[in-house]
Amino acid sequence: MLAKKKTALIKSSTTVAGFDAALVSDLRQIILGAREQVARAVDSGLVLLYWSIGTRVRTDILKEKRAEYGQKILHAVSAKLVA
Repeated sequence: MLAKKKTALIKSSTTVAGFDAALVSDLRQIILGAREQVARAVDSGLVLLYWSIGTRVRTDILKEKRAEYGQKILHAVSAKLVA
């Protein structure tokens, strides 16, 4: 019985488990496209997050000035956030 199922699934190069191979290929492309859109949305969200954090650090902590070299602002803020 299992051998019949395996041969039925492979019986034609244009069908995959009873579905047209073009349909399966199209569905795969739709899924991959959606995954790419999600990745771009996440990347955009992270860029906005980091920009917002940088802006707040510059305005609230640095008072619009540049940080001195070696100043560990992010480490200090990170420690407060973790706590």
